[in-house]
Amino acid sequence: MRIRFLVNPAAGAGRALRSVDRWKAAAAFIFAPIEFSQGTDDLAARARRAVKEGVERIVAVGGDGTFHHVLRGLAGSDCELALLPMGTGNDLAAVAGVPRHWRRALQMAIEAPARPFDLGEVATALGKRIPFGVYCGSGLDSEVSRWARERRGREGGRFVYLLGALAVLRSFRAPHLTVEHDAGRFEGPAMLAVAANGDRFGGGMRVAPQADPRDGKLDLVLAREVSRGALLGLLLKVYFGWHVGHPAIELVRTRRLRIASDRPLPLALDGEDGGELGPRGVEISVRPGALRLVGS
Repeated sequence: MRIRFLVNPAAGAGRALRSVDRWKAAAAFIFAPIEFSQGTDDLAARARRAVKEGVERIVAVGGDGTFHHVLRGLAGSDCELALLPMGTGNDLAAVAGVPRHWRRALQMAIEAPARPFDLGEVATALGKRIPFGVYCGSGLDSEVSRWARERRGREGGRFVYLLGALAVLRSFRAPHLTVEHDAGRFEGPAMLAVAANGDRFGGGMRVAPQADPRDGKLDLVLAREVSRGALLGLLLKVYFGWHVGHPAIELVRTRRLRIASDRPLPLALDGEDGGELGPRGVEISVRPGALRLVGS
């Protein structure tokens, strides 16, 4: 198998770079080349080039941001993606069943088979189609994701989402969302709307406990407007999936949905910048088995 290592040296506040000798030794042991990215756009470009050059598996070293941009370059191809989690949240790796210890994760990345993994896809008002691995969301979650990106690696660790929520809640005002899905429609003030392909986001928050990235569907999680105090309580419950059943929470399994907002909001894709949500809205769908992902 033709394997290539792709390292994001900025991942985990430089943790991937500090472990660079480890990855160089692993790559040399199996006679695989190793590349270092120069930025997020470069990750996707290197992944696309690897596909054209006939690479059969990319071993990506980084966090969710790294994996998101690499899968953008691999979506729909036969090139497999293996994950060595070195980021803050590592949600995609957790969804894929990748071990947290680097030695076991490395062994899986090199030896384990790949399986089909669904990808979500956002079609923007400008005609762009952007894949995502774990989730697409807007509202409080996307505001918090933007807050976290601005402080990436500097504070919070895996609880950076919770810290961000505490900071953002001070001035957050629920937008008026319109959400259309396979089972119906919602219109009204809401705290967030998340299309989940995996069960977790935000560094371990189990936002959609039953989401299955191999069932050909997305789990829509909609949180209606509640008080700041009630929302904070819900956020704490999300770490354990205990928010399910709360009267403000609606969960719907759907193949396709459309979300629009009465005002401009950031759109988050796997915690990364996905552009802007506004009155024209975005279409979100699922691409069954669009990624070959190494995992359990």
